Amino acid sequence: MKETAEKNGGEYKNLSQEDTTLRTKYDKVLKLHSDITQKGTDLKQTIHEYHSVILSACPNKWLVNLAEMSKKAEVEDKQQAVQQTAAFHQTLKYVFVQCIKSRT
Repeated sequence: MKETAEKNGGEYKNLSQEDTTLRTKYDKVLKLHSDITQKGTDLKQTIHEYHSVILSACPNKWLVNLAEMSKKAEVEDKQQAVQQTAAFHQTLKYVFVQCIKSRT
């Protein structure tokens, strides 16, 4: 009986340590997911702002439909979507600069 109690106590201790380790990893992954989601939201908001400014400055300029772009991003991996959104952000910035240069 004593041996069984000691054995169960040792298993409990090991499982308790493993549980603590897994909870810590889970918390880190959850924070990373939250950060990536927030960055994606911030980038989308910035893109919408650039999109509006470009269309105001150059109403005849053809731009990608943002609704179509966001549908594609939902299908793909979140990390890849954030990277693509950042690349698109840079492209819109370039188009905006070119549009402003052409008006002056």
